[in-house]
Amino acid sequence: MKHLGSVRFHRVLHLVSSTLVADLVLVLGACDQRRADRKDCAEILDRIVEIELHERAFRDEALLRRKKEQLRQRFATNIAACEGRPLPAGAMACVHRAETTEELSHECLR
Repeated sequence: MKHLGSVRFHRVLHLVSSTLVADLVLVLGACDQRRADRKDCAEILDRIVEIELHERAFRDEALLRRKKEQLRQRFATNIAACEGRPLPAGAMACVHRAETTEELSHECLR
């Protein structure tokens, strides 16, 4: 069963890396708003991971913490590229209450 969970998680990693992390950099492009800092960018990535794992029925808090840290390291370049991008008003509150990654990327960050 551990192997099956690992395979599922690698699918999550692929999904996150191929779609939403790229969106993280691209969608923060609006004008005249406060700029995202490293903490904001890391929180957005963390929320994406939380949502994706939750949707795949992962409920282990230790696993969630470990995966967040792994992905922060893996996507450090993306987080750095996100820093300084304009952040829409109310975006972080929206990020924290988003229930799907689509909602997060299409409603919170645009």
